[in-house]
Amino acid sequence: MMLNENTPLTKDNLAKASETMSKAGDFIKGQASGLAESANDGNSMPLRILAILGGGAMVISSVLNLFGKAITLDLMGFFMEVVCIWLGGIIVLLEISDKLSATSFEEFIHARCEFLETTTGKGFLYGISGILRILQINLINLVVGLFMCFLGAVFYIVGSKKSGYEKMVSIAV
Repeated sequence: MMLNENTPLTKDNLAKASETMSKAGDFIKGQASGLAESANDGNSMPLRILAILGGGAMVISSVLNLFGKAITLDLMGFFMEVVCIWLGGIIVLLEISDKLSATSFEEFIHARCEFLETTTGKGFLYGISGILRILQINLINLVVGLFMCFLGAVFYIVGSKKSGYEKMVSIAV
C-alpha cells in the first residue's frame, strides 16, 4: 500500500503559506498589543475609586487624630498626622488629576516623582502610606492602614502584570 501526499510543496503553496503566516503574525502582534493596552494598568475606575476613598479616609482620620495630638502636645504624633494628611491628599490628587486641569501638579510629578506615574510606583506609595497609618495605633487607623496596604499590594501586582504584558508585546513586535 502506497501513501500519496496531498499537499505537495510547490512554489504557489509555499507562497500562500508564507502569506498566511505573515498575516497570522500580524494578527498575533495586534492582539498582544491590544491585550497590553487593555491590561488593567491601575487606571480602571474601580481601582481609582478605591484609591480616592482610601486617600480620603487617610485625610479624614488624620485630621481627627490631629486635634488629639495637638491637645496632648504629642509633637511626633502631630508630625505623623500632618505627613499622613499630606500623603492622603497626594493619593487623591494622583487619582483625580486627569479629571481636573491640574497641569502644575502633573508637571511636578513628571519632573520630580516619575515613579508615581507608574502603577507599581503608586502601589509603593499606597503601601508606605498604609504602614504609616498602622503605626498610629487605634482601630480606625488600623482599618485605614490595612486597606491602604491591601490597595498598595493590588496596585503593585497589577503594575507588575502590566509590565509583563509590555515585555511580551515588545518581544512579539
